[in-house]
Amino acid sequence: FPVTIQTECLKFVCDSDITVSLGLVSECDYFVGSDSAFKTMAVMLRIPTFVLFQNTKNGFRDRTFIDPYVTQNVMVAFKYRQMSDEFVSKVVSDISARIKQGCGQ
Repeated sequence: FPVTIQTECLKFVCDSDITVSLGLVSECDYFVGSDSAFKTMAVMLRIPTFVLFQNTKNGFRDRTFIDPYVTQNVMVAFKYRQMSDEFVSKVVSDISARIKQGCGQ
C-alpha cells in the first residue's frame, strides 16, 4: 500500500501502517500537515513544521501541542475559520517563502 508521489522539491508519502508513516517523518527537511500525531512527531524531532488547523477553542491542545513549539520557532500555525481557496493560496505562498528563506535561496 505505500504511496509515494515525488517531484524535484516535494515528496508525499503514506503507508497503511501508521508506524511506517510516522517513521517517514524523520526523513523530512520540513513538515506540512494538519494537527495530528505526524505534526507532533515532526516538532518533537525539531523539524520545521507548518500546521493547519481549525481555529476553535482548545486550551489543552494549544498549551500542550501548539504554543510551546510556536514559541520555540519550530512550528508555524495556520488557523482557519473556514477553509477557502484564498486561505490555501496564502498559506502555500507563506510556506514557500519561509522555506526559500530558510534554505538561503
